[in-house]
Amino acid sequence: MGRGLKISIGMGGCGLAVGARDVYHLVLKEVEKRRVEASVIPVGCMGLCYMEPIVEIHRNGMPSAIYGRVRPESVGEILDAYLGGDVSEAFALRNRVGSARGESEVPLLDEIDFFKHQVRWVTRNCGIVDSESIEDYIVYGGYRGLARALESRPKDVIEVIKKSGLRGRGKADFPTWLKWSICREAKGQQPKYVVYNADKGARELS
Repeated sequence: MGRGLKISIGMGGCGLAVGARDVYHLVLKEVEKRRVEASVIPVGCMGLCYMEPIVEIHRNGMPSAIYGRVRPESVGEILDAYLGGDVSEAFALRNRVGSARGESEVPLLDEIDFFKHQVRWVTRNCGIVDSESIEDYIVYGGYRGLARALESRPKDVIEVIKKSGLRGRGKADFPTWLKWSICREAKGQQPKYVVYNADKGARELS
């Protein structure tokens, strides 16, 4: 009955704050209780913090259904409904396949107000990638940019950053390529080091 069943639980800070850990453990328990073969995966926040805890279920031949504000006590009935081919109680769907009850009544994720005006690029895999698996990260393209940079000359990397228009997010709005160029051209012994400004993080941890 599992047939490629994948269950993702949002385990970002927003989800954990409202009980995602309990939901995660209940999903594991309910899957085992039903003797269903499934991959139960902790993922990061997809941006819908107001709908946490979020559970997404996908099975071959079924739409990928997203359930919001999931309570531990409702995990069993959500699983039973989905495994029975019913997605009518889902918050949103990633796709439609025409084989599930209620799927025409549930909006696609791209149709809801929060997402319909967004073009997600950097954050397009949020809520999808297993946040505890480096292999999963690589499958979804992780480190591809780093690999390309390591195969390029430093000046070419800086030129790519310049063309991208990447800038700092602070009040100075300083061009990233210029920072890197100044560092590269600075006189001094090799190797040179990049020092990360951890001021904000330091305040939050103090």
